[in-house]
Amino acid sequence: MFRHEGKVTGLAAYGEPVVFDRLVSQFSVTDDGVIRSRWTGFAAMQAGINAMLNGVSREDAAASIQLLIETLVPEALGRILRHHPHRRLGLSGGLFANVRLNRVLAETLPIDEIFIVPPMGDEGLSLGAGLGFLLARDGLLRWLDRRHRLRDLYWGRDYDGEIDMALRHLPGVRLDDGMPTASAARRLAEQQIGAIYTGRMEFGHAPWAPARSWPTHRTATPMTN
Repeated sequence: MFRHEGKVTGLAAYGEPVVFDRLVSQFSVTDDGVIRSRWTGFAAMQAGINAMLNGVSREDAAASIQLLIETLVPEALGRILRHHPHRRLGLSGGLFANVRLNRVLAETLPIDEIFIVPPMGDEGLSLGAGLGFLLARDGLLRWLDRRHRLRDLYWGRDYDGEIDMALRHLPGVRLDDGMPTASAARRLAEQQIGAIYTGRMEFGHAPWAPARSWPTHRTATPMTN
């Protein structure tokens, strides 16, 4: 739980939703689109799901959870759209890193466009809160007039000389200023492990997650195979 969501999504394609009926019986969707659980709290839900999945293969467990998501979320959003009709749907939060779910939403809901906020985690919810505050404060016309296109999402911390200093004191690590592709290819050929850190982190990435802009770069390489 709380780990490797992408792997779960991938495993679902190799399994059968054998536990789906038992899982879906524990949930309901209100008329205003709220998904409610019949369990009394998180601990009870965790214990209940673990009991249902006991002895079930990882693939079948993943397929069951995936079908549960593809059943409940479209139903909930469909009810919200009936109360608040819109043709364009914006979504945020870690659930919508599930690309299969997003495809189902795009194909089944009465919408023309779906947009997933790029930081696909709880941090993406903060953007909606900020935009909601500005809309309430400034009004729709000013809110729309001040919009601008996002050119990138490298809003996080940039690295400085401290990481270079720290790595230089680690045994068996060498810093290299070569081109990332050439350095990576050479290390792979030599059966070495390399790590690239470069530019600012993307908004929403954990401190250990690599950014993907290339203004400058360093490569840290363990010297052992």
